[in-house]
Amino acid sequence: GDVYKRQGINAEYMGALIKKINIFEMESSGNQARRLRKPEFIKVNEIKPDKTGYNVYLKVVDVQSDVSVKRYDNSSLLIRDAVCGDETGVVDVRLKGESAERLQKGKVIAIRNGRVEVIKGHIRLEVDRWGKVTEEDHAINTVGSKNVSETVYEKVVANRS
Repeated sequence: GDVYKRQGINAEYMGALIKKINIFEMESSGNQARRLRKPEFIKVNEIKPDKTGYNVYLKVVDVQSDVSVKRYDNSSLLIRDAVCGDETGVVDVRLKGESAERLQKGKVIAIRNGRVEVIKGHIRLEVDRWGKVTEEDHAINTVGSKNVSETVYEKVVANRS
């Protein structure tokens, strides 16, 4: 405030002006505070091909395979395939790295921001670097028998004539 008084500028006016400038900079740069939304979890039977951003609770029914891949820096990457599901059905799941260690038979996991890949016509739920896998206390007592990964999907190319 003293600097402004020496120059003959009203300190209150300058304070208000600086506050307006800071608010404008925040709004224009996109750094304004955003409220986080609660994730909406879906059921296995709602999973469709080539979509992203899935949030789903799953119970690990069966761990099918473990593969350890050697990386260029001589470290190893664990890749684990499993069948997981909820009351509405089951789906094939592939997780890598630390996420793969959470795939243990009988455990309930939550996949947040998962994506679906179509491999040889069948869907598989995966988690990339933007997704998250956590162990949960969510109760899934029974697991449905319908395997949504058994459905064959075919890519249709539109004829442009």
